[in-house]
Amino acid sequence: MLRKKNQKKDLQNKIERLEKENNQLKTRSQESKKLNVSAHNLSLYFATEQIDILIYNPDNEQLEKLDSSIQLNVLFSLPKNREELIDIIPYDEQEQFRNGLNKIGSKSPFKYQGKIHLVKDGVKETKQVEIVLINNSHTVTIVFKDISLFLKQKRELSKVKEKIDESDKLKSALLANVSHQIRTPLN
Repeated sequence: MLRKKNQKKDLQNKIERLEKENNQLKTRSQESKKLNVSAHNLSLYFATEQIDILIYNPDNEQLEKLDSSIQLNVLFSLPKNREELIDIIPYDEQEQFRNGLNKIGSKSPFKYQGKIHLVKDGVKETKQVEIVLINNSHTVTIVFKDISLFLKQKRELSKVKEKIDESDKLKSALLANVSHQIRTPLN
């Protein structure tokens, strides 16, 4: 009799635990669907940008593209796992990036701006990128944005500004000289 009561209690505990796990899985599934819809909308918004959006799942440490139909713009190939992702970051900044990945559930996004090292057809290439890690309750959305063109344009604008400033100084000097010549009487 006592044995049957213990078995019944054990079964009730197992049923409660399974129901709880089932509810957690339903919640995760709903959150994942919401995330995929919002991330898909985000990818459509940035369709004109050089951007890649990946989803990192820490449970199985796998990376996947947000939408398999979208080609990779920044990365040449999809990193297969967390370590491959970290390996594209320069060695001296990997620890900081790893810490950003570890903050699952954190409210504030982690931002990395710098170089990444990629290999395409056996040739190493370095790109300037901005990487934003958006932490959700169970996954991390990783947004790669190629800022190489932006930085190149910024450098070019800086050079043009320097030339404009130099031209402005020369114009001021010329006007001062002409003004002086006009005010000085001819002898």
